[in-house]
Amino acid sequence: MSQLTVEAAQALQDATDKALRTEREHQARVRALEASHAETEKNLTAVQRRNRRLATELGGLAIQDVGRVVMRPCPSPPPIPHALLTPSPEPDFQIELQNFFLTDSNEPMPPPSTVASVTSRP
Repeated sequence: MSQLTVEAAQALQDATDKALRTEREHQARVRALEASHAETEKNLTAVQRRNRRLATELGGLAIQDVGRVVMRPCPSPPPIPHALLTPSPEPDFQIELQNFFLTDSNEPMPPPSTVASVTSRP
């Protein structure tokens, strides 16, 4: 029984050592990433300062914030002509359309006067 206890204690110690080693590696990577991020932020700030200075020297482009887009209102579309808003019934087209659908079926085609009276509504 004491042999089993010794092996369990040894396994627990190995697992604890491995966990601590992994935690230390993780913390080292976190510190390296934070340092890299801080360096990148510092470089970005320097580039933005340089861009603003150059814009002022080379013509006064007045860049207030690099990456900022000035929002302008979109122009409204032109009004739709009144002629397009009011449908104009074309009986010849309606007759032709009715005849087209009737020729696909097995029914005989009615005379045009019947079709015009069916399609023209007051």
